Amino acid sequence: MRTIRKTVFVVLCLSLIFILTGQTSFPQTYYISVRQANARSCPQTTCEIVAQLSRGTPITVEGTETGASVSGNRTWLRFTYNGATAYVHSSLATTRNPNSSGGGTTGGGSTGASCNGARTCSQMTSCAQAQACLAAGRTSLDRDRDGVPCENICPGG
Repeated sequence: MRTIRKTVFVVLCLSLIFILTGQTSFPQTYYISVRQANARSCPQTTCEIVAQLSRGTPITVEGTETGASVSGNRTWLRFTYNGATAYVHSSLATTRNPNSSGGGTTGGGSTGASCNGARTCSQMTSCAQAQACLAAGRTSLDRDRDGVPCENICPGG
């Protein structure tokens, strides 16, 4: 009986640690949350583009990797695309399909950013703000139509 109590205690402690550290269990389905995102061969913005994924495209994320920083965030999502490992920056994907009602949060967490009247890239104060404006329909912020707005402040496109 004492061994069972110790085992239950250890399992509860480990579960609590897992919950408090905010770790996500994988695999998990994410959806591309921008008009178009570049899937790359490694978690760097300079790596080969292996695919261009459209908004709402589901990807089965197998884990995260630390890679090139995009607007201060170094988290990249790792998944398999056509039999090979591919990466997309976590700011470009969400756990809820953006094409369905209800919205969702990006892999990097909800930013709470809004346009606040800004209309051009020079008026943006952060990448999160530029992404919120693009999501709100300001497509002129994405001149090359790769799903990354204001590439002077949001590298990765």
